[in-house]
Amino acid sequence: MSLGHSIRHGAKWVFIGNTGSQVVNFALGLILARLLVPAEFGMVATVQIFTSLAGFVAGGGMGQAIVRAKDAGKRDYDLLFTLQFLIGLVIVSFFFAIAPWFGRWYANPLYADLLRVAALSFVVRPFFNVPSNMLYREMRFKAKTMVQLTNLAIYNTIALSLAYLGHGPWSLILAGLFSSMAGALQFAWHARWRPGICFDFGRAGELMRYGLLASTNDIVCYIRAQLPTFILSRSLGPAGVGLYNKAESLAARPHGFITGSVYDVLFRALAREQDNLDKSRYLFFRSLTLVAVYGLPFYVGFLWLARPLMVTLFGDRWADSAAPLMILSLAAPLMMIENLSGAVLAARSWLGRELVAQIVMIGVATIAILAGLPYGMTGVATGMVAALFYLTLHMFWLAKRSHPVCDPVARRPRHAARHPLDRRTLCAVNGRRGRAGVCDLLPVPAHPGPDVGNRPLENPAQTRQSARMIRIDPLSRAFHRQAGQHGPVILMYHAVTPGKTAPAWPWAVSMQQFREQLDFLAAEGYQTPTMAELVAAPAKTWRGRTAAITFDDGYADNLAACEELQKRGMRATWFIVSGSVGQPPRWPDDGRPAGRLLSAGELCEMRANGMEIGSHTVSHARLTGLDDATLMQELTRSRIMLEDLLGGPVGSFAYPYGDWDARCAEAVQQAGYRAACTTRTGWALRDNTPYQLRRLTVFNTDTTSSLARKLYFGSHDVRWRDIARYALRRFRSTRAGQ
Repeated sequence: MSLGHSIRHGAKWVFIGNTGSQVVNFALGLILARLLVPAEFGMVATVQIFTSLAGFVAGGGMGQAIVRAKDAGKRDYDLLFTLQFLIGLVIVSFFFAIAPWFGRWYANPLYADLLRVAALSFVVRPFFNVPSNMLYREMRFKAKTMVQLTNLAIYNTIALSLAYLGHGPWSLILAGLFSSMAGALQFAWHARWRPGICFDFGRAGELMRYGLLASTNDIVCYIRAQLPTFILSRSLGPAGVGLYNKAESLAARPHGFITGSVYDVLFRALAREQDNLDKSRYLFFRSLTLVAVYGLPFYVGFLWLARPLMVTLFGDRWADSAAPLMILSLAAPLMMIENLSGAVLAARSWLGRELVAQIVMIGVATIAILAGLPYGMTGVATGMVAALFYLTLHMFWLAKRSHPVCDPVARRPRHAARHPLDRRTLCAVNGRRGRAGVCDLLPVPAHPGPDVGNRPLENPAQTRQSARMIRIDPLSRAFHRQAGQHGPVILMYHAVTPGKTAPAWPWAVSMQQFREQLDFLAAEGYQTPTMAELVAAPAKTWRGRTAAITFDDGYADNLAACEELQKRGMRATWFIVSGSVGQPPRWPDDGRPAGRLLSAGELCEMRANGMEIGSHTVSHARLTGLDDATLMQELTRSRIMLEDLLGGPVGSFAYPYGDWDARCAEAVQQAGYRAACTTRTGWALRDNTPYQLRRLTVFNTDTTSSLARKLYFGSHDVRWRDIARYALRRFRSTRAGQ
């Protein structure tokens, strides 16, 4: 099962569990309201105030720490059980000690007995929590939901039976205790867990540090949620509090059902993929899409039907709740983004930063609510929306910082291994291939891994600084956000001249242009495979953004370009004219930069550093004008000369001048090449043959903005007037087809 499917599957079961619990609890409340008097409900609610606060301490967030951990074994679960059991014993002892005082404070000794029995659940909780966290970590949400619903049935059966028999508040207290025991047994069976003891205090410190931050965050969020109630109770009185709370609870219900369900699954998925930042970003935005699709229709309905909905559900007395409900519904997208950003921060262990944001939010919300208080409930609701807008921006900014887009270092493990695909290249680098073709006997994997074409950076600080300085116009950046959907592209370079000034030759770029373009590719997460890697993998395996970088002819200034590629952990392919290695070009001059081509030693060094060397014929000839014998000689002699020079296989080819036809493509295949590049514009694999690969030419006039547009449109022609003409043609064809 893919991770994306696991998220949808898990979210479905969490939603079923949450929805089922809410529906059953609502029905139970209706029945119990007829069996218990309000005073008995009030006694249980009073006890639960104190046990709920203790619950923040009992869990300590340590279970969440285990869930997000990269690795967790039996020893970790035993340590979690030991810590929670010891904390539970302390809480039980504390409540047993204060129980008499508690009874005297409320002038009813029954309170003392209720508190003691309710406290016993803290001894049961470790048996419940640990196997539950194991299932959570394994993303077995179906099993968790089944236990949850079964437990709910047990709780309801006990509570209703005892209430019917006249046991008053004991019906709720004992139902909670016995259902916890039943749940512990079920979770242990599903997780195949047996309790154990562990006193690894070093590891305990790590769990407790994370747990303390998680618990503190929960407490601060609880305070933040109660802030409007506290302020309104001091100003608008009980009626205002009731009306506002009804609107707030209804506005939060779809968010709680849908976003809350996705949060649990997303948190574990992000924790599992915490080293894969590209996939983590993908999961985050996919989850936002999921909750938006299912959640926003509810809030649109609240905006349209707030007043009739409140009157229909709760009666005319609650009609005044409609106004705050409409205002709070406007904050639905904010609630979704803020909640899922919290999942990102929890998975990345950025709880300390989240805690700061939540504490600041309390101050911002207080000011906003007080500012809106003169305008009644609508003013308070508006203040909360404004405060939530701040919190959402802060949380999303933190989530984005925790998954840096412009940090190529963070895109892969520091010691990421080279891709094992190109065994032939590796053999050639190590000088292991003889003329008999020993390397051809080695197996080649079917498709590249996630780090293909990228290796650790030699100067990450410099590259990060360069990435931050990239300037792209907003419209080009907006286009580029959708780049990569049509598969890989191949970029074609020729010469790279020193300095910042754009060269006069159209097919050359300055070193400043080249650096900026590489920084852009790195910042946007492009894989840069060699040609051998690109064609060895099926087209469908290239997910994400992929741009193979190629150089034609092999000018000597390309050596500096190779160094820039190495600094960024990128690879490229050079197509070399074998008859002019180390010499000035022998084909007609068309204004190209003066100087020699790369030497044999430089080519060997580049290949040893992971670059691929391909063929560009012997003499840079126009192939369509050659007879069959001369054509085959240009192709085979070039390959053999380069293989002798490099001590390894040469499998990629580029047609000089982009001059080719079907006869040339067939000859290239017969000459032993495995891929051939043209100069036709378009997506690399558009023609479904490795001997007609398309490329995007990078010209001397190309800025980073125009490169971004080329990567999106898959075309050479991305000047604004070209794009306008294209849009006009599309518009006319659309109208003609109507």
